[in-house]
Amino acid sequence: MNRASKRPTIENQDDVSVKDEIAMIERAKRKAKEEKSLPAFPLEYSSPFSLIMAAHIQRKNWGDRLLLSEKPSGESDENYLIRNTFVGQEATFSSTPLDQLAPISLQEMKVRQSHKGKYLLCRIIAPPFRIVAISLVVEDTRGWAQILSIYNYPGTYSARGPELDAIFPLDSVIAIREPYPKMALAAAHSHIRIDSPTDIIFLEPGNQLLANVRWSTGTRPLPVLTKTANEWKAMGDQHFRSKEYYGATKCYSFALLRNPSLLAVRLNRSLTYLRLKWNSYAIEDAEFVLSKNPLSTVDRSKALYRCAQGAYGNGEYLTARKLYEECLVVDPALQEAAAGISKCNTRIQEQESGTYDWYTIFETGKRDGTCGDVSDFVGPVERASMKHRGGGRGIRATRKIDTGELLVVSKPFASASLRSFSSEGHFFSMNFINNSMGDEHRYVVIQRTIERMLSNPHDANSLLELYGGPQYPTTASSTKKSKIPLSTPLDLDSTRVQAICTLNVFGKHSSRGDILSKTQDSTTALYTFPSYFNHSCMPNGAREMIGDLMYIRAVRSVEAGEEVTLTYHGHESSYEDRSKVLTQWFPHCDCILCEHDRANGESNRKEREAILQKANGAKIGVKELRLHSKHIEATYTGSYGPYRPAVSRVYQILASKLQDEGLRTRIGKKNMQRGRLLFTEAIQAGFCALESLGMRIIDKRVDGIPVDHNLDLPISRDFLPYNVDTCMNLMFAIIGAFEQKEEFGATEMWMRAAIWRKIHSLLHQRFIDSFRLQSTTHGRVAGSSSLN
Repeated sequence: MNRASKRPTIENQDDVSVKDEIAMIERAKRKAKEEKSLPAFPLEYSSPFSLIMAAHIQRKNWGDRLLLSEKPSGESDENYLIRNTFVGQEATFSSTPLDQLAPISLQEMKVRQSHKGKYLLCRIIAPPFRIVAISLVVEDTRGWAQILSIYNYPGTYSARGPELDAIFPLDSVIAIREPYPKMALAAAHSHIRIDSPTDIIFLEPGNQLLANVRWSTGTRPLPVLTKTANEWKAMGDQHFRSKEYYGATKCYSFALLRNPSLLAVRLNRSLTYLRLKWNSYAIEDAEFVLSKNPLSTVDRSKALYRCAQGAYGNGEYLTARKLYEECLVVDPALQEAAAGISKCNTRIQEQESGTYDWYTIFETGKRDGTCGDVSDFVGPVERASMKHRGGGRGIRATRKIDTGELLVVSKPFASASLRSFSSEGHFFSMNFINNSMGDEHRYVVIQRTIERMLSNPHDANSLLELYGGPQYPTTASSTKKSKIPLSTPLDLDSTRVQAICTLNVFGKHSSRGDILSKTQDSTTALYTFPSYFNHSCMPNGAREMIGDLMYIRAVRSVEAGEEVTLTYHGHESSYEDRSKVLTQWFPHCDCILCEHDRANGESNRKEREAILQKANGAKIGVKELRLHSKHIEATYTGSYGPYRPAVSRVYQILASKLQDEGLRTRIGKKNMQRGRLLFTEAIQAGFCALESLGMRIIDKRVDGIPVDHNLDLPISRDFLPYNVDTCMNLMFAIIGAFEQKEEFGATEMWMRAAIWRKIHSLLHQRFIDSFRLQSTTHGRVAGSSSLN
């Protein structure tokens, strides 16, 4: 689906319940299924002139809506750009080489039928426009015309008019492998939908498929032949200066088709590939330049430097350092090479020791939602087959791991945040895979994943090994090197990639696989190694994100050979809520928490939820909350264990109410002693809330604690509670209550406990302003991979 429209029926997506969202998606799925079940019928003739005129109008309207989408917030217009699409529709893709396919014309095609064993030869006859997909008007050799809707094409998601014209120039001849005409879900017209960009192949001059081809509307030269090599270079330079890098690579590629010996163009395209992070292609162009002899010192220096940058971008820091050193041999004054060596040394140290400049990482993440320039780190863990999970894969400890130890630091395979790209109007997608609705950054992760796979086949293999559902094998498919940007012969199943992204994506403010988070600073990312961690509702590992950098620590000690797990869903959710979400990955969870919940019985779980609902009431009082805290504890029977998040929630509410009442009493100075007693009870309620989240409190004194810098922490160091936000809020509430009682010894002791917990979660946002001072005070802990 590719639609721009007026504002949707549901004005505020944040106010839509999960139940409503699922109902909307189910309706869309039924419509798609019904459309697919209808019989195929011949593709009707469409006037090329009408389609061309419609394309020009759509392009103009699209540009007008883009301008409206950039209006200040608060202003509205009925033509404001609204975009929506579907994720997870069953889509076709071709894995048959083009030379093994036979030609077919539009007149011979049928709607709702994939034409296996065939290819369509056509050329572009109207300027492209984009809403979600790229829309093109093409004609075949007989003069029949049709609309192409191209999804997932690299470099096009946010491309606008001039760059799209460079990527899809008029009169380009393309071959579409095994085309699939269908009816648009949101419209009454037919089109040829292309979900895999690898099904489109641009034909170059001299291609055998063009031999003896006769066009009924007349012969026109291929775009590459309409300009000289220097003219294409000049156009590429212009796109580069406008940061339209994909358009620049297309122009540079045309220039090299006209004159392959232009080394300056090779170097320019290499630099452009580096800007796109297509490092392997950048290295290939630079190595081509280095293979030429004689070669000027300037060109040799540039080519070596491009190779070094490409190796650095691929994480090959030893190779990059060697290449930077060679740059200095050629040009000792090249300061960028010396800086490159220093960066390589830093990255190598990060990889080997897990020592990072966390403050800089946090500042970068806060500014633009990315992790900046860092390397990956894998500590005392490894990927392994898990017999107790039916032979599936997971992560296990390679040695005994201490509480708080850093296990993994991982950069994303692909990521997006609402601050990292320019949003155009309002966007939402319906995900058929997990029945969810997602915002634009969730969809952008899929686009960037596909782009990275096409630009580096080695990365494609590592991605295809991730779980995408029972219908897909968890082994890499064979991949070939693509020839971006003129063609992409890598066979890519976009539906499989969408499934992998849906089931493995992590969000900064949401659980794995959850696409419902809509906060403005939310970050969504896909990772390879972290995706192998299996789930437990009571895991022994916990992950955090700074920008799009993920780091994972042990929340308790882990024995050598023991599986290390993360949670895929919120720790404090009810059994029913957890079960609904977790069915995306497995029928039921067999962790100890879920076993306890099942053994606890449905009636106890229902009563617990009813008590929680009452405790969350706006007019609830302290007296009622005291009763609720006792009643909810009674719903846990047998050997349930100490982790009882529902109990914690009631005590959190009680502690907050007690503090509020204590402050009112103290401010009014009516009964200072009563205020002191209320603060004492609030502290005790806070203790109960923390213990119900698994924290073990050693020192429960509420009075008479001396100011003593040598006092030990009041909490055990052998376990880190899962929910950082909740625990830190509780600890600071306890600190505040102690301060109101003027128990400054206890205040200091619990402040040190909070700092200790903060350090073990690394740079939690609440404490970043004081991080510089604290990292100095506490010595090496800020950069340590193992915290004591």
